[in-house]
Amino acid sequence: MHGPGENAESGTGEGRNIGQKVAAAIELQQSGRLGEAEAVCREILETEPSHAEAQHLLGLSAWQRGDSQAALSFIDAAIRSHPNAAAYHFHRGSVLQGQGRLDEALSAFGEAERISPDLALIHISRGNLLYLKGRLKNAVAAYDKALHIDPRLYDAHSNRGTALQDMGRLEAALAAYQAALRIRPGGVEAWNNSGNLLRKLGRLGQALAAYDRALTLRRDFVEAHYNRGRVLQQMGRLDDALAAYDKAIRVQPDHAPAQNNRGNVLRALGRPEEALAAFDRALEAKPDHVEALNNRGSVRTELRRFEDARADYEKALSIDPRSAVTHLHFGNVLLVQGEADQALHAYDHALSLDPDLA
Repeated sequence: MHGPGENAESGTGEGRNIGQKVAAAIELQQSGRLGEAEAVCREILETEPSHAEAQHLLGLSAWQRGDSQAALSFIDAAIRSHPNAAAYHFHRGSVLQGQGRLDEALSAFGEAERISPDLALIHISRGNLLYLKGRLKNAVAAYDKALHIDPRLYDAHSNRGTALQDMGRLEAALAAYQAALRIRPGGVEAWNNSGNLLRKLGRLGQALAAYDRALTLRRDFVEAHYNRGRVLQQMGRLDDALAAYDKAIRVQPDHAPAQNNRGNVLRALGRPEEALAAFDRALEAKPDHVEALNNRGSVRTELRRFEDARADYEKALSIDPRSAVTHLHFGNVLLVQGEADQALHAYDHALSLDPDLA
């Protein structure tokens, strides 16, 4: 994003020479020849110490090298030399966001927007940051601004869909993903996200078709394999669901949710020992996976391994003491072990957290 607000060069021979050097530095940087680009920029600064674009380019180079503090120092110097360049504020915001300084990044993006309100990329980046901060309505408004500038922006439609989905506006989110896919039919993330929405809307056949489309585009897309397994499991097609989870795990063996759901399917198929092994692998990948601890505890309870089940529930409660289901299952084990008072206490605790368990 070198266009908005770059340094204007004078019409003198020296100015034209500096302009040529800036163009050369940009070309070198874009081709990955950072050292050569930096050398040209430093040569420019020897002649003109406050040259904004040379400082900006040094900042971008430092950022590419992973030195965000140096990047900020150079970009701030560029802004001091030329405060009305939207690109400088935009890249400052990007560096700050990478440092986790989200409020400062948002302010920088806001300044870039003030200078160049018709640059769609600024609105998309600002929307992404607002989404990260949980300000979903504001994120959607930022994406809307980007789409008002250019209605054919895939990322704006797709990211807008994600924000709308998190707001619970499922039909509107689905329409956003569909708009994204009209622009880029090969957008695997949008196909996967559409599948997730369709599953939530109970349109399981269409969800399955969306995941299948994603997988024709990217065979090793682990989330699509996993989500496909969830739909098949919900449809009662347990053997097919197991095969889908197996494919996800082949791509990513430490995918804890796939291992956990695989265990649930094996349990439903009457294969408890294999289910336990799957829950073990889920917990190896993610030791604080409360659902896997609960599921392993349930299978151990069915196999009358009560002490092991109790240990699972106690660990789950140490991670999430507000899990009503865990308190309920813990109460069941306590009751079987003859600890009726403690079981009653666990049941009361479960009901206080979720009265619908009654």
